[in-house]
Amino acid sequence: MDWKRVERVHWMSGGKQLLASHPEHLTAFERAECPPELIAAFMGWPADSSSRTWALFELPETLEWARDSLRARRPVLERSQHDDRVYWSIRYPLRGDPKFVQSSCIGSSTGGVPSKAPGTLGWLARTFGHVDLCSEWSGTAPWGKRLGQVAPASFVEFMLPELPKGAADWWAVHEADGDWLALNAEGALVWIGPEWTGEVQTPIAAPIERVLSFQLWRFMDGGSLLPSDLKMLGR
Repeated sequence: MDWKRVERVHWMSGGKQLLASHPEHLTAFERAECPPELIAAFMGWPADSSSRTWALFELPETLEWARDSLRARRPVLERSQHDDRVYWSIRYPLRGDPKFVQSSCIGSSTGGVPSKAPGTLGWLARTFGHVDLCSEWSGTAPWGKRLGQVAPASFVEFMLPELPKGAADWWAVHEADGDWLALNAEGALVWIGPEWTGEVQTPIAAPIERVLSFQLWRFMDGGSLLPSDLKMLGR
């Protein structure tokens, strides 16, 4: 990368967007505003893709198909502002090129997070954390978080009472327009909320590892995940 910082009107919603290729290219105010854990996660992503310490060398077999595409990505820091709302994220565009933030891009609002989530879900949580496509857009992957941790107060108040006891501890996998895809205590996927299905709960037959693989591919490709996709994966 031969660029240092790019400032522009946000490509999706008209807000302001700042992209920096390294924390040293932020102003003193911006460095103070950026969450320290986000900078730490950014600095933990090696500049040399041959580094033996990088988590991608421990890539789970279920995601082996993504190795080359993930290797080709370099992080950039993003500050997105909408009126008085400010969001900091790490974006993973191809080769760290800011033009790819306008299309296919993985974006993480926390960086990797410690998690006891199982299997592939745990690796995604530790590597990327809470992922989205664009700030203030629906369609996020709160990898490594429990449903009760990330669902809004209205969901907790009105939807959780309709679910089995202990649903707040289910692993959150995806959010779309206020609905949630979660992994329940039995290891089965459940789509929760009526926005896309018309039902409070909709069992998902697709295996979790297949869903996570498809979900990561969709995020790298700049798209989201819907029940129709899950129905296809369950066939």
